[in-house]
Amino acid sequence: MKEHNENRKPFFSFVFYDLPHAMSMPKNLQMPQFQPSWTEADYMALHNDMDPAPFFNLYRNCVFRADEQVGILMEYIQGSGLMDNTVIILIGDHGQEFNENRKNYWGHGSNYSKWQIHVPLIVYYPDIETGKRFSHVTTHYDIVPTIMKRYLGVENPTTDYSMGYDFYDTVNRFPHVVGDHVNYGFVFENMIITTNHIGSMIVTDNDLNDLPRSSVDVKELKKAIEKKNMFYKKYSPEH
Repeated sequence: MKEHNENRKPFFSFVFYDLPHAMSMPKNLQMPQFQPSWTEADYMALHNDMDPAPFFNLYRNCVFRADEQVGILMEYIQGSGLMDNTVIILIGDHGQEFNENRKNYWGHGSNYSKWQIHVPLIVYYPDIETGKRFSHVTTHYDIVPTIMKRYLGVENPTTDYSMGYDFYDTVNRFPHVVGDHVNYGFVFENMIITTNHIGSMIVTDNDLNDLPRSSVDVKELKKAIEKKNMFYKKYSPEH
């Protein structure tokens, strides 16, 4: 970093710590911190009635090792004198589920409950205020607007380029749009609506218990779909 940036130009660096994502521990490490623990993730052995502790402890051990690596990087940044003018964001791309809802869901990528979409978020910037507590929901979408507004001089409304808001903006983030390029979920405060590429729709509460379709507020669902599509080019028959 510093060695390649002697002229002190602005820089951006992305570091991905894969251990908590893959849940795979290097073979040459010392005895895992948390026991009992699997040595590797055996997804074929998972079932609804098993004790999740060994699998969960494997995850905890992976996070522990990743935390050590984050500490090494933070010490380097501190020792290089970069803490005075660097924004640091530590975040996960998704959560990991260990059958908390007792519906045989494990890992990630299978539903949009809080166990799979809630992530840690740690933000540092020079002169950050300490000791303040906030209780409003934030999302991954908020990272870009916060940086654009506070550090890159962008004055446009955030709705010009993002679904998100400044971290400190307490506006309600629901419905929260999640998913990939073909399968989507709309997370409301008390409901999750999941859709897939063939057009089916599943309605559940936040613990993934089925709800009748009649419980869906169609107007609110329409707003959620419009939010998902807010940056698609509008089609005009005249053109």
